Amino acid sequence: MPDALTVYSPPHAWLLAQPLLLSMDLPKPVDCKVYAERGAASTAGHAADTMGQMYLRRGAQRSIYVSAPTVALPAWVSPSDTLVGQLLVDKGASKVGSVPLMYEVPPPAAKKADAADSTDDAVDDAEEDEAAKEAKAVQEDAKALEKALLEAMLSRLSALRMSNASSARYTALSSELILEHRNHLPLLLEMLAWERSVATAKEGGEGASSATSPSNGISNAVDAMLAPEGPIDPAALAQYFGVAADDPSDLSKAQKKEFDERKKEMEEQRTALRLALYSKAASLAPAALELAEAPPADDAPPSPFVLAVREMRRWVTKPEDLDADERDGLALTLAKYELAHARGGAALAGLQARLKASPSKSLTDDVIVLYRMLGWGHWAANAAECKEKDYPRAKTPL
Repeated sequence: MPDALTVYSPPHAWLLAQPLLLSMDLPKPVDCKVYAERGAASTAGHAADTMGQMYLRRGAQRSIYVSAPTVALPAWVSPSDTLVGQLLVDKGASKVGSVPLMYEVPPPAAKKADAADSTDDAVDDAEEDEAAKEAKAVQEDAKALEKALLEAMLSRLSALRMSNASSARYTALSSELILEHRNHLPLLLEMLAWERSVATAKEGGEGASSATSPSNGISNAVDAMLAPEGPIDPAALAQYFGVAADDPSDLSKAQKKEFDERKKEMEEQRTALRLALYSKAASLAPAALELAEAPPADDAPPSPFVLAVREMRRWVTKPEDLDADERDGLALTLAKYELAHARGGAALAGLQARLKASPSKSLTDDVIVLYRMLGWGHWAANAAECKEKDYPRAKTPL
C-alpha cells in the first residue's frame, strides 16, 4: 500500500518564465486500495473485497488494480495536480521492489444548485410552459372557430340544395367557400350532390354535351376531388386497402387511436371516391337504353362514358359498395355500358339480378323496354302484366 504521496503543480507562467516543478509532501499519506479485478478498482471496491496476500512462483505474473483515493484531499490540491507515490508489494521483503504510482486530480464534482436557484429555474420553466400552453390554446381556439364557421356554411349550402334554391344563390356561397377550402372533402361532396340534383331536375341533362350541361358540372366536381392537390389520393387508397390491416389488439392505446383515426379517414375517402366515380359515369350515360348494332372496333377510341365506367368498376365491384339509394342507378348504368358493347344479354342479366335483390317499379319498366329491344315481345307482355299486379294503379272511388 502507498505510504507517501507527493503533489506536482503545473508551472505558473505569471511567476516564472521557465517551468517550475513544485513538490510538496502531503500531511498524511493517502491510501489507495488494491483489487484483483478491474471492475472492483473502478468502483472503488463497491461490493468487492481488496486483494489479499498471495504467493507467486519465480517468473510468474499477476495483474493487480489500484483504485483512486477515496478520502478527501487537502484543500490546496487543485485539479490537474499529480499525486505521486509507490506501491510496496511486500514491506517485509527488503529485496522486493516497489511500483510507482501517479494520479492526476480530476475536476471537482458539480455542486448541486442552491435551493433559491432551483426555485428560480423552476419558476422560469413554469412560466415558459404556461406561455406555451397559452399559445397552443389560442391556436386551438382559432382552429375550432374556423371549423365551426365552415360547418355552419356547409349546413347552409345543404339547406339551399334541399330547398331547391336557385343556382345563383347556391353558387354565390359555394364559390366563396371553394376558394378558401379547395381540398375540403365534405365541401366537394356537397357540391357534387348539388350538381347531381341539377342533373336530375333537368330532363335530358345527362346526355347533353354543352359546356353548361349537368354532366359537365358533375365531371368538374369529380375532377376537383381527384386532382393531384385534391383530398383523395387513389394510389394511397389502393395501397392502404391492398394489404391486410394490422391487428389492433397488438397495438398500444396510443397506436390504436392513431390506427382508428387513419382507418376512418381512409374509409371516408374510399366512400367519397366510389360515389364520385359512379356519379360521373351515370351523368355521362345515354339518356335511354340503346343497344349498339355491333361491338366497338378494337382501334376505336372509347367514349367518355365507357372510360368513366371502367374507372368506376375499379372501385365499385358490387352494389354494396354504394348506398342503397344509388344501387338501382348503378345497375342501370352498368346495363347501358353492356348495351354500348352490343351485349344485350349481359345488360338484361344485370337488371334482373338487381330486381331479384330489390324489386323496383322503375327498373321493371327498363326491363320491359329491354325485352322489346331484344325482340322478345311475349316476355315484355308477361312482364307488363306482372307489373300491373305488383304495382296496381290507383283508382278513383265511385
